[in-house]
Amino acid sequence: MPPAGCPWPKALPKAGQVREKTDHLTGKHERPAGHVIGDVMNKFERVVLIGIIEALFCFCASAVFGQQNNNGQPTQNANNNGSGQAANVQGRWSFVITSGDGPQQLAGWGQSSIDTYILQSGSTLTNVAPETYMYMEVDQYGMDLPATGKVTGDNVTITFSKAAGADGYPGQQAYSFTFTGVYNDNKGASPQTITGTYTDTVNNANLSAGSGNFVATFFPDWTTTTTYAGILDSLDNGGSITPQTYPASITLKTDPTNHWLTGSVNVASLVNPQTGVACFANEPLTIFNPAPGQLQGESFATGQTFDIFAQDSLGNYIYMSGYAVSQNGGPAEQYEWWAYPPPSTGNGPYGTNNSYAILFNIYGGPCDQWKGADKPFTIVGEGHHNGNDGNHPHGHRRNGGSK
Repeated sequence: MPPAGCPWPKALPKAGQVREKTDHLTGKHERPAGHVIGDVMNKFERVVLIGIIEALFCFCASAVFGQQNNNGQPTQNANNNGSGQAANVQGRWSFVITSGDGPQQLAGWGQSSIDTYILQSGSTLTNVAPETYMYMEVDQYGMDLPATGKVTGDNVTITFSKAAGADGYPGQQAYSFTFTGVYNDNKGASPQTITGTYTDTVNNANLSAGSGNFVATFFPDWTTTTTYAGILDSLDNGGSITPQTYPASITLKTDPTNHWLTGSVNVASLVNPQTGVACFANEPLTIFNPAPGQLQGESFATGQTFDIFAQDSLGNYIYMSGYAVSQNGGPAEQYEWWAYPPPSTGNGPYGTNNSYAILFNIYGGPCDQWKGADKPFTIVGEGHHNGNDGNHPHGHRRNGGSK
Protein backbone atom coordinates (compact mmCIF):
# COMPACT_ATOMS: atom_id res chain seq x y z
CA MET A 1 0.00 0.00 0.00
CA PRO A 2 1.23 3.52 -0.67
CA PRO A 3 1.96 5.86 2.21
CA ALA A 4 -0.73 8.28 3.31
CA GLY A 5 -1.42 10.86 0.67
CA CYS A 6 0.25 9.06 -2.23
CA PRO A 7 -2.19 7.56 -4.72
CA TRP A 8 -2.47 4.38 -6.68
CA PRO A 9 -2.95 5.05 -10.37
CA LYS A 10 -6.13 4.46 -12.27
CA ALA A 11 -6.65 1.16 -14.06
CA LEU A 12 -3.64 0.10 -16.07
CA PRO A 13 -4.07 -0.55 -19.78
CA LYS A 14 -4.88 -4.01 -20.99
CA ALA A 15 -2.76 -5.52 -23.75
CA GLY A 16 -3.29 -3.63 -26.96
CA GLN A 17 -5.51 -1.03 -25.33
CA VAL A 18 -3.05 1.85 -25.43
CA ARG A 19 -3.05 3.34 -28.88
CA GLU A 20 -0.03 4.88 -30.53
CA LYS A 21 0.90 8.49 -30.02
CA THR A 22 2.95 11.10 -31.76
CA ASP A 23 4.76 13.60 -29.60
CA HIS A 24 7.64 16.05 -29.13
CA LEU A 25 6.23 19.52 -29.71
CA THR A 26 3.48 18.29 -31.99
CA GLY A 27 0.81 19.06 -29.43
CA LYS A 28 -0.01 15.33 -29.26
CA HIS A 29 1.43 13.80 -26.11
CA GLU A 30 0.08 10.73 -24.39
CA ARG A 31 -1.96 11.71 -21.37
CA PRO A 32 -1.01 8.89 -19.03
CA ALA A 33 -3.32 9.66 -16.15
CA GLY A 34 -6.89 8.49 -16.20
CA HIS A 35 -8.33 5.16 -17.23
CA VAL A 36 -5.33 4.53 -19.51
CA ILE A 37 -1.90 5.37 -18.17
CA GLY A 38 -0.07 5.07 -21.49
CA ASP A 39 3.59 4.66 -22.39
CA VAL A 40 5.00 5.51 -18.99
CA MET A 41 2.77 3.16 -17.08
CA ASN A 42 3.53 0.35 -19.51
CA LYS A 43 7.15 0.61 -18.41
CA PHE A 44 6.08 0.95 -14.77
CA GLU A 45 3.54 -1.89 -14.78
CA ARG A 46 5.70 -4.43 -12.94
CA VAL A 47 6.65 -1.82 -10.39
CA VAL A 48 3.02 -0.83 -9.93
CA LEU A 49 2.00 -4.37 -9.19
CA ILE A 50 4.63 -4.81 -6.50
CA GLY A 51 4.73 -1.27 -5.10
CA ILE A 52 3.17 1.69 -6.87
CA ILE A 53 5.16 4.23 -4.93
CA GLU A 54 7.88 4.21 -7.56
CA ALA A 55 5.37 4.87 -10.31
CA LEU A 56 3.59 8.05 -9.29
CA PHE A 57 4.34 11.72 -9.16
CA CYS A 58 1.78 12.95 -6.63
CA PHE A 59 1.23 16.38 -5.29
CA CYS A 60 -0.98 16.95 -2.30
CA ALA A 61 -2.31 20.43 -1.61
CA SER A 62 -3.71 21.93 1.55
CA ALA A 63 -6.01 24.17 -0.45
CA VAL A 64 -8.11 26.85 1.25
CA PHE A 65 -11.48 27.94 -0.09
CA GLY A 66 -12.00 31.51 -1.19
CA GLN A 67 -14.64 33.12 -3.40
CA GLN A 68 -13.19 33.25 -6.91
CA ASN A 69 -14.16 35.03 -10.09
CA ASN A 70 -16.13 33.58 -12.98
CA ASN A 71 -13.05 32.39 -14.84
CA GLY A 72 -13.08 28.75 -13.87
CA GLN A 73 -14.90 29.08 -10.55
CA PRO A 74 -18.69 29.13 -10.44
CA THR A 75 -19.96 31.83 -8.13
CA GLN A 76 -22.76 31.00 -5.75
CA ASN A 77 -25.75 30.15 -7.89
CA ALA A 78 -28.03 33.15 -8.04
CA ASN A 79 -31.01 30.90 -8.63
CA ASN A 80 -30.48 29.39 -5.17
CA ASN A 81 -31.41 32.78 -3.85
CA GLY A 82 -34.64 32.81 -5.83
CA SER A 83 -33.55 35.21 -8.57
CA GLY A 84 -34.12 32.73 -11.41
CA GLN A 85 -30.87 33.75 -13.11
CA ALA A 86 -28.80 31.19 -14.99
CA ALA A 87 -26.20 29.45 -12.85
CA ASN A 88 -22.59 30.19 -13.74
CA VAL A 89 -21.00 26.84 -14.61
CA GLN A 90 -17.95 28.00 -16.57
CA GLY A 91 -14.76 26.09 -15.83
CA ARG A 92 -13.29 22.60 -15.42
CA TRP A 93 -15.80 19.74 -15.27
CA SER A 94 -15.37 15.99 -15.17
CA PHE A 95 -18.46 14.00 -16.27
CA VAL A 96 -18.62 10.42 -14.96
CA ILE A 97 -21.26 7.93 -16.06
CA THR A 98 -22.60 6.05 -13.05
CA SER A 99 -25.00 3.71 -14.86
CA GLY A 100 -25.57 2.68 -18.48
CA ASP A 101 -22.08 1.62 -19.55
CA GLY A 102 -21.96 -1.65 -21.53
CA PRO A 103 -19.97 -4.73 -20.47
CA GLN A 104 -17.21 -4.22 -23.04
CA GLN A 105 -16.71 -0.60 -22.00
CA LEU A 106 -16.54 -1.56 -18.33
CA ALA A 107 -14.22 -4.52 -18.89
CA GLY A 108 -11.78 -2.70 -21.14
CA TRP A 109 -11.95 0.92 -20.04
CA GLY A 110 -13.93 1.24 -16.82
CA GLN A 111 -16.51 3.96 -16.41
CA SER A 112 -17.07 6.26 -19.36
CA SER A 113 -16.08 9.82 -18.53
CA ILE A 114 -15.34 13.16 -20.17
CA ASP A 115 -12.94 15.84 -18.92
CA THR A 116 -13.67 19.27 -20.37
CA TYR A 117 -13.52 23.02 -19.87
CA ILE A 118 -16.97 24.59 -20.23
CA LEU A 119 -17.30 28.14 -21.55
CA GLN A 120 -20.41 30.18 -20.80
CA SER A 121 -21.90 33.29 -22.41
CA GLY A 122 -25.19 34.20 -20.77
CA SER A 123 -27.17 30.97 -20.81
CA THR A 124 -25.25 29.47 -23.75
CA LEU A 125 -22.60 26.80 -23.18
CA THR A 126 -19.72 25.69 -25.40
CA ASN A 127 -16.39 24.12 -24.48
CA VAL A 128 -12.68 24.08 -25.26
CA ALA A 129 -12.98 21.14 -27.67
CA PRO A 130 -9.25 20.45 -28.33
CA GLU A 131 -8.69 20.15 -24.57
CA THR A 132 -11.58 17.74 -23.99
CA TYR A 133 -10.70 14.12 -23.24
CA MET A 134 -12.91 11.03 -23.38
CA TYR A 135 -12.43 7.64 -21.75
CA MET A 136 -14.67 5.69 -24.09
CA GLU A 137 -14.00 2.85 -26.46
CA VAL A 138 -16.36 4.40 -28.99
CA ASP A 139 -13.85 7.20 -29.59
CA GLN A 140 -10.76 6.19 -31.56
CA TYR A 141 -8.77 9.31 -30.70
CA GLY A 142 -9.87 10.08 -27.16
CA MET A 143 -9.76 13.86 -27.42
CA ASP A 144 -11.13 16.88 -29.32
CA LEU A 145 -14.86 16.71 -28.54
CA PRO A 146 -17.03 19.80 -29.20
CA ALA A 147 -20.03 20.58 -27.01
CA THR A 148 -23.00 22.95 -27.02
CA GLY A 149 -25.65 23.49 -24.40
CA LYS A 150 -27.62 25.87 -22.22
CA VAL A 151 -28.36 26.74 -18.61
CA THR A 152 -31.83 27.66 -17.36
CA GLY A 153 -31.68 28.51 -13.68
CA ASP A 154 -30.00 25.49 -12.13
CA ASN A 155 -30.90 23.21 -15.03
CA VAL A 156 -28.04 22.29 -17.36
CA THR A 157 -28.20 20.54 -20.73
CA ILE A 158 -25.03 19.93 -22.75
CA THR A 159 -24.39 17.71 -25.79
CA PHE A 160 -20.95 16.40 -26.77
CA SER A 161 -20.77 15.24 -30.41
CA LYS A 162 -18.24 13.72 -32.77
CA ALA A 163 -18.68 13.38 -36.53
CA ALA A 164 -18.03 10.21 -38.52
CA GLY A 165 -14.42 10.02 -39.72
CA ALA A 166 -13.32 12.79 -37.33
CA ASP A 167 -9.68 13.39 -36.38
CA GLY A 168 -8.43 11.61 -39.50
CA TYR A 169 -9.76 8.19 -38.47
CA PRO A 170 -11.95 6.76 -41.25
CA GLY A 171 -13.39 4.14 -38.90
CA GLN A 172 -14.57 6.67 -36.34
CA GLN A 173 -18.35 6.45 -36.02
CA ALA A 174 -20.53 9.46 -35.34
CA TYR A 175 -21.83 9.63 -31.78
CA SER A 176 -23.18 12.06 -29.21
CA PHE A 177 -23.84 12.19 -25.48
CA THR A 178 -26.49 14.56 -24.10
CA PHE A 179 -26.32 15.24 -20.37
CA THR A 180 -29.31 16.81 -18.61
CA GLY A 181 -28.96 17.61 -14.94
CA VAL A 182 -29.25 20.02 -12.04
CA TYR A 183 -26.36 22.16 -10.84
CA ASN A 184 -25.68 22.18 -7.10
CA ASP A 185 -23.34 24.91 -5.90
CA ASN A 186 -23.18 23.27 -2.45
CA LYS A 187 -23.49 26.73 -0.91
CA GLY A 188 -20.07 27.66 -2.24
CA ALA A 189 -18.27 24.62 -0.80
CA SER A 190 -16.93 21.59 -2.59
CA PRO A 191 -17.83 19.46 -4.36
CA GLN A 192 -19.96 21.48 -6.76
CA THR A 193 -21.79 19.07 -9.04
CA ILE A 194 -24.23 18.54 -11.88
CA THR A 195 -26.32 15.41 -11.38
CA GLY A 196 -28.83 13.88 -13.78
CA THR A 197 -29.40 11.57 -16.72
CA TYR A 198 -27.93 11.16 -20.19
CA THR A 199 -28.76 9.67 -23.57
CA ASP A 200 -26.32 8.71 -26.31
CA THR A 201 -26.22 7.57 -29.93
CA VAL A 202 -23.48 4.94 -29.58
CA ASN A 203 -25.90 2.24 -30.80
CA ASN A 204 -23.80 -0.62 -29.45
CA ALA A 205 -25.11 -2.46 -26.39
CA ASN A 206 -21.62 -3.78 -25.62
CA LEU A 207 -20.47 -0.21 -25.08
CA SER A 208 -23.58 1.55 -23.81
CA ALA A 209 -27.21 0.95 -22.92
CA GLY A 210 -28.03 4.24 -24.64
CA SER A 211 -29.06 6.06 -21.48
CA GLY A 212 -28.29 6.19 -17.78
CA ASN A 213 -27.17 8.41 -14.94
CA PHE A 214 -24.17 10.70 -14.47
CA VAL A 215 -22.47 13.02 -12.00
CA ALA A 216 -20.19 15.87 -13.10
CA THR A 217 -17.74 17.38 -10.60
CA PHE A 218 -16.25 20.87 -10.82
CA PHE A 219 -12.53 21.60 -10.30
CA PRO A 220 -11.33 25.19 -9.78
CA ASP A 221 -8.72 27.06 -11.76
CA TRP A 222 -5.58 28.25 -10.01
CA THR A 223 -6.70 31.85 -9.59
CA THR A 224 -3.66 32.69 -7.46
CA THR A 225 -0.05 31.56 -7.75
CA THR A 226 0.37 28.20 -6.03
CA THR A 227 3.58 26.24 -5.48
CA TYR A 228 3.84 22.49 -4.96
CA ALA A 229 6.95 20.59 -3.83
CA GLY A 230 7.90 16.93 -3.68
CA ILE A 231 10.29 14.16 -4.74
CA LEU A 232 10.72 12.71 -8.24
CA ASP A 233 11.56 9.15 -9.14
CA SER A 234 12.65 8.52 -12.70
CA LEU A 235 13.18 6.06 -15.52
CA ASP A 236 16.20 6.57 -17.71
CA ASN A 237 15.87 6.38 -21.49
CA GLY A 238 16.51 2.64 -21.36
CA GLY A 239 13.47 2.06 -19.18
CA SER A 240 15.37 1.36 -15.96
CA ILE A 241 14.43 3.03 -12.70
CA THR A 242 17.27 5.20 -11.49
CA PRO A 243 18.29 4.69 -7.84
CA GLN A 244 18.29 8.42 -7.12
CA THR A 245 15.34 10.57 -6.07
CA TYR A 246 15.10 14.22 -7.02
CA PRO A 247 13.49 17.14 -5.13
CA ALA A 248 11.34 19.28 -7.40
CA SER A 249 8.70 22.01 -7.32
CA ILE A 250 5.95 23.32 -9.56
CA THR A 251 4.35 26.78 -9.51
CA LEU A 252 0.99 27.21 -11.26
CA LYS A 253 -1.51 29.93 -12.05
CA THR A 254 -4.36 30.02 -14.60
CA ASP A 255 -4.50 32.89 -17.07
CA PRO A 256 -8.06 34.26 -16.63
CA THR A 257 -8.31 35.27 -20.30
CA ASN A 258 -7.32 32.16 -22.26
CA HIS A 259 -7.29 29.68 -19.32
CA TRP A 260 -3.75 28.53 -20.10
CA LEU A 261 -1.51 27.50 -17.22
CA THR A 262 1.46 29.73 -16.45
CA GLY A 263 4.33 29.41 -13.99
CA SER A 264 7.48 27.36 -13.65
CA VAL A 265 8.95 23.96 -12.83
CA ASN A 266 12.15 23.56 -10.82
CA VAL A 267 13.90 20.24 -11.37
CA ALA A 268 17.47 21.42 -10.76
CA SER A 269 18.18 18.16 -8.95
CA LEU A 270 17.57 16.10 -12.11
CA VAL A 271 21.02 14.94 -13.18
CA ASN A 272 21.94 12.10 -15.50
CA PRO A 273 23.60 9.66 -13.04
CA GLN A 274 25.72 8.13 -15.78
CA THR A 275 27.28 11.41 -16.90
CA GLY A 276 26.73 13.73 -13.95
CA VAL A 277 25.31 16.36 -16.34
CA ALA A 278 22.18 18.31 -15.37
CA CYS A 279 19.13 17.45 -17.45
CA PHE A 280 18.38 21.11 -18.18
CA ALA A 281 20.55 24.10 -19.03
CA ASN A 282 18.98 26.42 -16.46
CA GLU A 283 16.37 26.53 -13.73
CA PRO A 284 13.57 27.14 -13.15
CA LEU A 285 11.98 25.93 -16.37
CA THR A 286 9.31 28.20 -17.83
CA ILE A 287 5.83 26.78 -18.51
CA PHE A 288 4.95 27.42 -22.15
CA ASN A 289 2.52 26.48 -24.94
CA PRO A 290 4.23 24.55 -27.76
CA ALA A 291 1.36 24.76 -30.25
CA PRO A 292 -1.39 27.17 -29.13
CA GLY A 293 -4.79 26.32 -30.52
CA GLN A 294 -3.77 22.84 -31.63
CA LEU A 295 -4.71 19.57 -30.01
CA GLN A 296 -2.90 19.26 -26.73
CA GLY A 297 -0.60 22.10 -27.75
CA GLU A 298 -1.14 24.15 -24.61
CA SER A 299 -0.37 23.96 -20.92
CA PHE A 300 -3.95 23.56 -19.80
CA ALA A 301 -6.19 22.12 -17.09
CA THR A 302 -9.42 20.40 -18.07
CA GLY A 303 -11.78 18.45 -15.87
CA GLN A 304 -9.81 16.76 -13.14
CA THR A 305 -6.57 16.80 -15.13
CA PHE A 306 -3.82 19.04 -16.46
CA ASP A 307 -0.86 19.04 -18.85
CA ILE A 308 2.13 21.33 -18.57
CA PHE A 309 5.16 21.88 -20.81
CA ALA A 310 8.18 23.62 -19.22
CA GLN A 311 11.40 24.43 -21.08
CA ASP A 312 14.92 25.68 -20.50
CA SER A 313 16.79 28.32 -22.50
CA LEU A 314 17.86 25.74 -25.10
CA GLY A 315 14.37 24.43 -25.77
CA ASN A 316 14.77 21.17 -23.87
CA TYR A 317 11.53 20.54 -22.01
CA ILE A 318 9.64 18.40 -19.55
CA TYR A 319 6.05 17.35 -20.21
CA MET A 320 3.90 16.57 -17.15
CA SER A 321 0.45 15.03 -17.14
CA GLY A 322 -1.45 15.11 -13.86
CA TYR A 323 -4.76 14.03 -12.39
CA ALA A 324 -6.48 14.79 -9.11
CA VAL A 325 -6.75 12.22 -6.35
CA SER A 326 -8.33 11.86 -2.93
CA GLN A 327 -6.42 11.74 0.34
CA ASN A 328 -6.33 7.95 0.15
CA GLY A 329 -5.01 8.02 -3.42
CA GLY A 330 -8.33 6.92 -4.90
CA PRO A 331 -10.53 8.88 -7.30
CA ALA A 332 -11.08 12.55 -6.59
CA GLU A 333 -14.69 12.28 -7.67
CA GLN A 334 -17.18 10.86 -5.21
CA TYR A 335 -18.97 8.64 -7.73
CA GLU A 336 -15.98 7.46 -9.72
CA TRP A 337 -14.33 4.07 -9.25
CA TRP A 338 -11.16 2.51 -10.63
CA ALA A 339 -10.71 -1.13 -11.61
CA TYR A 340 -7.34 -1.63 -9.86
CA PRO A 341 -5.13 -1.34 -7.94
CA PRO A 342 -6.89 -0.30 -4.69
CA PRO A 343 -8.27 1.93 -3.37
CA SER A 344 -10.92 1.86 -6.08
CA THR A 345 -12.93 4.68 -4.51
CA GLY A 346 -11.81 7.93 -2.99
CA ASN A 347 -12.36 9.33 0.49
CA GLY A 348 -12.29 13.04 -0.38
CA PRO A 349 -11.81 15.84 -0.32
CA TYR A 350 -13.64 16.11 -3.65
CA GLY A 351 -13.52 18.89 -6.22
CA THR A 352 -10.39 20.74 -5.09
CA ASN A 353 -6.76 21.05 -6.17
CA ASN A 354 -5.52 19.35 -3.00
CA SER A 355 -3.78 16.34 -4.49
CA TYR A 356 -2.42 15.44 -7.91
CA ALA A 357 -0.61 12.42 -9.30
CA ILE A 358 1.72 13.17 -12.22
CA LEU A 359 3.79 11.32 -14.79
CA PHE A 360 6.45 13.04 -16.87
CA ASN A 361 8.62 12.78 -19.98
CA ILE A 362 11.78 14.72 -20.83
CA TYR A 363 12.50 15.78 -24.42
CA GLY A 364 15.95 16.92 -25.52
CA GLY A 365 19.21 17.44 -23.67
CA PRO A 366 21.25 14.95 -21.61
CA CYS A 367 18.12 13.19 -20.28
CA ASP A 368 16.15 12.92 -23.53
CA GLN A 369 13.33 10.35 -23.30
CA TRP A 370 13.52 9.96 -19.52
CA LYS A 371 10.13 9.17 -18.06
CA GLY A 372 9.07 8.99 -14.48
CA ALA A 373 6.89 9.72 -11.53
CA ASP A 374 7.19 10.65 -7.85
CA LYS A 375 6.49 10.57 -4.16
CA PRO A 376 4.03 13.00 -2.52
CA PHE A 377 3.96 16.66 -3.56
CA THR A 378 2.33 19.27 -1.33
CA ILE A 379 1.51 22.95 -1.59
CA VAL A 380 4.25 24.99 0.04
CA GLY A 381 3.07 28.46 -0.93
CA GLU A 382 -0.03 30.25 -2.16
CA GLY A 383 -0.59 33.81 -3.34
CA HIS A 384 -3.86 33.79 -1.41
CA HIS A 385 -6.67 31.26 -1.71
CA ASN A 386 -6.76 28.29 -4.05
CA GLY A 387 -9.53 25.79 -4.61
CA ASN A 388 -12.22 24.80 -2.18
CA ASP A 389 -11.76 24.07 1.48
CA GLY A 390 -11.39 20.42 2.37
CA ASN A 391 -12.64 18.95 -0.85
CA HIS A 392 -10.73 17.52 -4.04
CA PRO A 393 -9.28 17.20 -7.80
CA HIS A 394 -8.46 14.16 -11.03
CA GLY A 395 -6.63 13.14 -14.32
CA HIS A 396 -7.03 12.15 -17.98
CA ARG A 397 -5.92 10.11 -20.90
CA ARG A 398 -5.70 10.61 -24.60
CA ASN A 399 -5.72 7.83 -27.18
CA GLY A 400 -3.39 8.04 -30.11
CA GLY A 401 -5.84 6.07 -32.19
CA SER A 402 -5.16 3.65 -35.00
CA LYS A 403 -6.02 4.66 -38.51
